[in-house]
Amino acid sequence: MNIERAFRFSSILLTAIGFSGLVLTKEVPVGLVGLGLMALLIGWLILIGKAHKTLLPLSPLTWNILLLIAFLGFIADLLWISQGFLSSAIHFLIILMVNKLLHLERPKDFLHLYAISFLELLAAAALTGELWYGVVFVTYLFIVIWTLL
Repeated sequence: MNIERAFRFSSILLTAIGFSGLVLTKEVPVGLVGLGLMALLIGWLILIGKAHKTLLPLSPLTWNILLLIAFLGFIADLLWISQGFLSSAIHFLIILMVNKLLHLERPKDFLHLYAISFLELLAAAALTGELWYGVVFVTYLFIVIWTLL
């Protein structure tokens, strides 16, 4: 395994740990859990060479429009649907994670993915006080140190 592949592997693993922390809180809707798991699976398949990077051949303009629609959905979620900032932000954060997992091309994309996974971990901390969170947190710390070395 070359260094770029190891870097991609650890980045996807870091994101999977942050996402699993959110899923374990049982506060994420099933549809978003499925969307996040699908994006993680596609990321793994691209990493091992079983899927091509252009699996979803949409133009950057199309992705930007989809993200704008997701942001408007975040505003609607915040004001009318869940009426809570944390749950609305988590929903939007998962959509951002999906976008970044499907577009890991430049070094700044990896930095964005790290920030997203860290925010997922913080959101999981805000949503739970259970003991399992300590295991997720310690695992995240080990993987983040391994990734950023």
